[in-house]
Amino acid sequence: MKEFHIYKDIRQRTNGEIYLGVVGPVRTGKSTFIRRFMEEMVIPHMEDGPAKTRSKDELPQAASGKNIMTTEPKFIPTEAAKIFLEDKTEMKIRLIDCVGFLIPGAFGATEEEKERLVHTPWFDYDIPFSQAAELGTRKVIEEHSTVGIVVTTDGSVTGIERAAYEEAEKKTIEELKKHQKPFVVVLNTKTPYTIAVKQLTKKLQEMYKVTVVPMDCASMDLEDISQLMKKILFEFPVCQVDFETPGWFDVLELSSPVKKAVIEFAQKVMNQISCMRDAKVPEKENLPQQISRFVLEETNLAQGKIVYEISLKEELYFSLASECAGFLLTSQKQLFDALAEYARLRSQYQKVQSAMESVAQKGYGVVTPERKQINISEPIVVRHGSRYGVRMKATAPSIHMIQSMVETEIAPIVGSEQQAKDLVDYIESAAQKEQDGIWNTNIFGKSIEQIVEDGMNAKINQMTDSCQQKLQDALKKIINDSNGGIVCIII
Repeated sequence: MKEFHIYKDIRQRTNGEIYLGVVGPVRTGKSTFIRRFMEEMVIPHMEDGPAKTRSKDELPQAASGKNIMTTEPKFIPTEAAKIFLEDKTEMKIRLIDCVGFLIPGAFGATEEEKERLVHTPWFDYDIPFSQAAELGTRKVIEEHSTVGIVVTTDGSVTGIERAAYEEAEKKTIEELKKHQKPFVVVLNTKTPYTIAVKQLTKKLQEMYKVTVVPMDCASMDLEDISQLMKKILFEFPVCQVDFETPGWFDVLELSSPVKKAVIEFAQKVMNQISCMRDAKVPEKENLPQQISRFVLEETNLAQGKIVYEISLKEELYFSLASECAGFLLTSQKQLFDALAEYARLRSQYQKVQSAMESVAQKGYGVVTPERKQINISEPIVVRHGSRYGVRMKATAPSIHMIQSMVETEIAPIVGSEQQAKDLVDYIESAAQKEQDGIWNTNIFGKSIEQIVEDGMNAKINQMTDSCQQKLQDALKKIINDSNGGIVCIII
C-alpha cells in the first residue's frame, strides 16, 4: 500500500480529522515522538503562513534522562493543522501530549521530598502532581483523541529499568481498550533491530494482544510514520463482513444441512473479528467438510469492510442439481445434456401452455397454429355475377384440448349384507391407518388402485380410432362450416 493510500483511508475512517493522543508512562519519549511526527509529517505539508510558523514554535521540548519534561496535557498544534498530501488528500491533524502515568525512578514529581502540588484547569485548587498527571492522561484517552499511540520503552532511552514502566504501561493499554480506541504500541528503543528488543516486542504482543512496533523515536522518519499509520488502520473496528458464496447456494433452503453448516462457520469467523487486524483465514483442517476453499478476498481499510470468498465442494453442486432435476447428475456433461433436453421440452410446452391453463380453468383449450404451420394456396380469380375477385385459402392444424370426466365403478358382489358391511368397514379402516391406505386396500387379489386404473383405461379405450376420426371430422365441420350450433347424436 502506498503512503497516500494509507492517509486517504485514515481520512475516511476519521472523517478527515485525526486527533492523535500520545499516551503512556512518563519518560518514554512521548514528546520526542510528537516532535519528530510534526517535523516529518505535518509541518512540511502545511501551507506557508502564520499557522505553519506557530506550529514550529509549539513543538514540545524533548530530552533524555530521568527528569519529567511535560507537566500538563498540550495540543500540538493548538489549532488542528490542515495538511495537503501528494494525491491532494486534505486532512486536519492534531497531536495531544500528556504527562503520562508516573513510574518509580522518574524525577520531577516531588519537591523537597514532598509531592508537588500543581494547578489544573479542572479544579479551582491545587492537586498532587501524580493525580494531575493521571487525570490529564485519562482525559486525553477518553475525550480528546480519536486514535491512540502508546509510547513505552525498554529503558535504553532514559536509563530507567524496564521493570519500572510495566505497571503504568499496563494501565495505559487497559484504559485505551476500555474506551475502544484504535491504537498501537510504540516500543521506543535505541536498538530496535536487536534480538532482545524483538523478543520483548513479541512478549508484549502476546501479553496485551495488541500491535507493538519497535522504533527509535529520535530518528523516526516519514517511512516509519507511514508504516505506523498503516498498522493503526488495522486497529479500527470492522464495520462489515461479507461472505461471497456460489449463486446456487442461495437456492438451498435454510433447513439444508449444507446451508446450516456454512452459516454456522461464518458466524464462528465473525465472532473472532473485532478490528481489521483480525481478518484472517482459518487453517484448512478447521474448515467444515462442505467447504473446499475459504479465501480472504478483500480488506477495505477505508470502509472497514472484509470480504471472504467461500467455495463449496463440487459434489454438493451436483447433488443439488440432481435433487432439482429429479434424476442423478454426476458431471458437467450430464448437466448440459439435461439442460439441452429441458430447453427442447420447454420450447414445446410453451406452445401448449396457454391451452393447458385454459383446460384447467374451463375444460377446453386451443393451441393456435404458428405462422410456419399455415399453408396458403395460390391466388385465383373468381367470378361473382358480373364482378370478379381474388380468392386465397389458408389451412393450418389447430389442437383442441377437451377435459372429459372419466367415471368407473367398483361394485364387487360379496354375498350377505353382513359380509358387504364388513368389507366397507375393512376399506374405511385401511383408509384411516395411512394416507394412501384406501389405494393399497386389497379386494379379491387386486388393490383398489389397480381396479380403478383398469376401469379408467377400459373407458378411455372405448374411444377407438374410428371414433377419434369421426370426432375430428365433426370438430372440423363445427369450426369451418357451422355458425356455432351443434346437435350431437351418440349411438
